[in-house]
Amino acid sequence: MQLLFLIEPATPLGFTATDVDGPQITLSWTNAIGIRTRYDVTTSPVLSPSITTSNSITYSSGVTDGQRYNITITTVSGTELSDPLEATFRTVSKTPDPPTTPTCSETTDMSITLTWTAPSFPKGDVQYYVVNSVTTNAMFTTTSSLAQYTVTGLQPATNYAFRVATVNDAVSPHSNQSSFSTQVGCWTRAAMSQEPNTLIVSQEQSRQFTLNWTKPSITNGNLNGYRLTVFEGSTCVQEVIFKCETCTGFTSFVHTSSCQLTAKQSVVIPPADIEGYTYTVENLNPYINYTIHVLGVNAAGDGHPNIMYGMTKQEVPQNPTALTAEVLSSTEIRVSWAISDPEPGPTSYTLYIIPESPEQIKTITIQGFSTRTYNVTSLQEYRIYQFNLTASTVLGTAVFQQSLPSAKTNAAAPGQVSNFQVVRPDGPNFITVMVSWELPAILDRNSDIIKYMFSHNSTGGNMNSAPEEILISGNIKTVKRNLEVVPHNTYYIEVYAVGTDTDGILYIGQKSISIYLAPITGKYLSAYQAGIVARNSFLL
Repeated sequence: MQLLFLIEPATPLGFTATDVDGPQITLSWTNAIGIRTRYDVTTSPVLSPSITTSNSITYSSGVTDGQRYNITITTVSGTELSDPLEATFRTVSKTPDPPTTPTCSETTDMSITLTWTAPSFPKGDVQYYVVNSVTTNAMFTTTSSLAQYTVTGLQPATNYAFRVATVNDAVSPHSNQSSFSTQVGCWTRAAMSQEPNTLIVSQEQSRQFTLNWTKPSITNGNLNGYRLTVFEGSTCVQEVIFKCETCTGFTSFVHTSSCQLTAKQSVVIPPADIEGYTYTVENLNPYINYTIHVLGVNAAGDGHPNIMYGMTKQEVPQNPTALTAEVLSSTEIRVSWAISDPEPGPTSYTLYIIPESPEQIKTITIQGFSTRTYNVTSLQEYRIYQFNLTASTVLGTAVFQQSLPSAKTNAAAPGQVSNFQVVRPDGPNFITVMVSWELPAILDRNSDIIKYMFSHNSTGGNMNSAPEEILISGNIKTVKRNLEVVPHNTYYIEVYAVGTDTDGILYIGQKSISIYLAPITGKYLSAYQAGIVARNSFLL
């Protein structure tokens, strides 16, 4: 018989990026020991070919300058493959292509913001860009590869031409800067008004604050009025324009499109108010840090804004409403409520859980104005609970002012009966034992108790197959049963309550069991013989 042993070929070693200066590159490695048919070579990004029979491979097309590649080389011997050699290499960075589509994205009277598209073939890692003002021959460099730059210090109403070059990580003999892109021409705006000299926020209340500002030192012409914009975050919530229609050279101006129509107002002011103005911003929300812009408007349009921040104060919450209670189980109720916006500040709710006796009132603190429900857990079974709610901030408390809702938890199996006793009567009677018990404790009833089930074994026999059913009588607190017993015999006595709910479902209670040893007659009885052990009941 001839045995054939298959030996896995060895993994290649010693990977070398022999020549990675494109457009043609060569990679090599040390031949694997043993028999080999070929090498399978894969790269990411993908290059072709992917098979070679020698210990090197050459790529002459599709090679990208300055590109990082992952390479995997596997030895193939017949149908057997080696573990792969994994490595990385990078081609030589070369002079990059210029960026494309330079655009003037934003202009003021003194600045122009340029954006452009990064080159499709950066031929390396872009380090930064060079922005050239063809108009002034000034050069500006960005601080990163971000394709945007704002040129400042410009003159109003002037046309400027710009072009942009890419700078990557190429080294000599290759230049690391591209040629410049095509030019783009941009006009700065006409001279804008400088920002108002002062802007003061005062008299902050929960729904309003007061602003006072003074005329800009440099207006670059006559002012037509002012524009006030109030932001919550980045959202415009109010815009007010103040028009001086009787001022010299007045040109009307309109609202911007950034605010909703309902948030826009117009105020006509006399020339004297151009020097300084006081205005109360109303209809705000409590405990919001608003951003306030005030700017002068001249013939060129909106000027530079003076920016301040105004924080409204907290207030007492509105009264909670629509308080409801929904039963989820025998121990859990979901409480829900409503409260009117706006949020008055950091808000906490106090939920009052009002039970029947003998339980005590409990309170739960719930944080967060937006909270509208709370699941109350660990309640007692088949009990009525009433609920109340308050909402509070540091400034005060608001109370739910309608009828308090209530709910009854679902029924469950009753607990053990209480005061369960198995005792011999006083005197010489040794053939009788007295069994007595009462309703389970209030918090253990868990349903409407309607009867007891009472069982015991006969002398020398097993537990009764049919327990005695004892209906609840409203006039009897303690249930008693006398059993005849034979001295020195052991008896098993069992009793449990049965409850129901409003749907008539029955709930079988926890069993109480006693083991009773009937005492021997006549003689002095030891504690054990007297059956005191019968007093030790336990739960099944």
